[in-house]
Amino acid sequence: MIQLKKLFMMLFVGAMVVSCNDNDNNSGDETAKITEAQALLSAFATYGGTPYNVQNPTAYPAEADVSLKSVYGVSYKLRNYSTNPAGPIATFPLYKGVDTDGQVVDYIITEASDKEFAEAIGVSYAPRMANALPEGRQEVTIKDGIITFKGKVDFSGKRSVTAGTSNELPLTSFPPAAVTPGAQADAEWSSFCRLPSGVVINAQVMSNKTGVHDRIPHYGAIGEDNQSNPYLDKVKRRVSLQLLDGWRGGKRYFYHIVTESNDPGPASIELGYYAPRLSKLAVFGQFPEGCFLGFSPNANGPDVAGVNNQSNIMLSQGLNVGAKNNQQIDPVNCFPFGPKNLDYSPMWDAHISQWTLSAVNSNKVRIITGIDDLAGLVASGDVTNFIGNPATGPSSKLIAGLKPSGLLINCPAISQPESSAIGKEYGTVLKP
Repeated sequence: MIQLKKLFMMLFVGAMVVSCNDNDNNSGDETAKITEAQALLSAFATYGGTPYNVQNPTAYPAEADVSLKSVYGVSYKLRNYSTNPAGPIATFPLYKGVDTDGQVVDYIITEASDKEFAEAIGVSYAPRMANALPEGRQEVTIKDGIITFKGKVDFSGKRSVTAGTSNELPLTSFPPAAVTPGAQADAEWSSFCRLPSGVVINAQVMSNKTGVHDRIPHYGAIGEDNQSNPYLDKVKRRVSLQLLDGWRGGKRYFYHIVTESNDPGPASIELGYYAPRLSKLAVFGQFPEGCFLGFSPNANGPDVAGVNNQSNIMLSQGLNVGAKNNQQIDPVNCFPFGPKNLDYSPMWDAHISQWTLSAVNSNKVRIITGIDDLAGLVASGDVTNFIGNPATGPSSKLIAGLKPSGLLINCPAISQPESSAIGKEYGTVLKP
């Protein structure tokens, strides 16, 4: 009898584990998922990299609050155009893949839809990525740890942003009068890549034979697309990318990267590449359905930025700032939550806000410090929907009742350090 009870309990616990795994990891073959993760790490080591070790990850103190565990290091040293032009950066594992022509594709991975897979390679677990619609994601293959991508990205373009003027929207150079993305993806490319096991990963191209990503800091006389950039190491398989900061929960320094957008405008302003297929991933404004997560850029925030004055940069916010300065200064957007929340997604659905004319005339324009702050400003009538947001369609309860603009930005969250961490470096950072 005791043995039967023991057997029953073992079967019961086993069934519970399977059930929990199914809930955590969505659909797909469990063995194949781990096999794919291990193959990626093995190939990464074969080609010269030091793969993420779940048993011995980079140790970050609590003040750094690094959510993307596989990054080798982060630098929270603020931008100084004479001594530190790159500003805050993080260093990522640089995986090797190929395109359908057999050409090498260097890419990073920041999220996965499966918990065990994500933990194995040290990326953020984002289960809602599994909701990506087939027409928007990219089906890829993997052999011996090398992914073959169907889509391609052309980095040979020269990014430019020409400031706009608006009689309808006060205090703004946004929308820009003209933009040219620094890179453009073809119709097949999507960073939401579905592996044969069913796991969806967020894989973003950093370099190929056409050039390199614009989020890799420029260095001296080295041009935007130069493969010899010291922030890009194809021997040790790592790359450093500029971080953007944002506001979440009344705190600044919600650090993230931008890799691509479904529209040429934000792709140009935020140094990503233009990837039109992203628009097909899900329905805009949906939450928690679909695979998008709302956030809020502001169109006409305070603009006192002098590009060589860090204190003024810190007092500026808005898409108008980036548009006017040809993207020497990043917009500082507001975010609801980070990767610790299971509703997180790296594919951000922009709900653009704007200060009203009465707020501008009453000198009320200031930094918006988070979604709760935004909701209060919307309720008071000082901030409203951007004039470019569609007049019809859903309003987001998550994002202060604002409407989605139809603009997507792939911007994985990296960390949200405490103020005490600013100016410091942690781990190993690739830099000149």
